[in-house]
Amino acid sequence: MKVKPYLKILAEKGGSDLYFSTGAPPSAKFNGVMTPLGKDSAPPGWVNALAQEIMNEKQRADAY
Repeated sequence: MKVKPYLKILAEKGGSDLYFSTGAPPSAKFNGVMTPLGKDSAPPGWVNALAQEIMNEKQRADAY
């Protein structure tokens, strides 16, 4: 899964924050209200894979 579709939704709908947590659906805050962006919960490892996707090599090395 890529982060860009979530960023696009956030930008198009004027959201302020994205939330990714294992066991919960990806969510965003719109006008101060947390809103799920789907029905499927993030499976184990998915949030880590998403983070790895957006970090550069130095950030990855610093994270571990």
